[in-house]
Amino acid sequence: TTAELAPARGPVDEALVKLASGWAPREFEVEGDEGVIQVRAIPLKPKGSHIGSLVLLRDVTELRRRERELITKDATIREIHHRVKNNLQTVAALLRLQARRMDSEQGREALNEAVRRVGSIAIVHETLSQHLDERVEFDEIADRVLAMVAEIAPGTVAGRRTGRFGILDAEVATPLAMVLTEVLQN
Repeated sequence: TTAELAPARGPVDEALVKLASGWAPREFEVEGDEGVIQVRAIPLKPKGSHIGSLVLLRDVTELRRRERELITKDATIREIHHRVKNNLQTVAALLRLQARRMDSEQGREALNEAVRRVGSIAIVHETLSQHLDERVEFDEIADRVLAMVAEIAPGTVAGRRTGRFGILDAEVATPLAMVLTEVLQN
């Protein structure tokens, strides 16, 4: 019972007193310097009469540590994709500048083609930097590649996608974006 517990010394102790009273099912975690304990109380009410509670303790220290690691790794991966995208956009901008300075039409077109290729890879990395995993909704990427190629193409070009690509792994999405860029610009 509550009277049998040690006097409360703070918010955690007060929560333990409430939990141990066992009048309603409760669950919470207690975090200390050396770990995290999950506490779960289940009221014991045989024949409707409250006689106490069953208190279950589970050490979730390792689980919480792994969760924090995953969050950190996820943030790191997203930041890497974001930086790769920025670097690719810088390369594309440098190629565009060089293309403007070219006297040769053939050389200018070759550099513009390289800009489109780099741009399609940047689109994939931008999409990856916004998602939590290494999988992307490729329809969004396809639509952006289509718009990018149509924007750069000579004359008025309009395109539309029919059907769906679905969700793809990054290792498939990047080369597929490159192939799509090649097919669209040819």
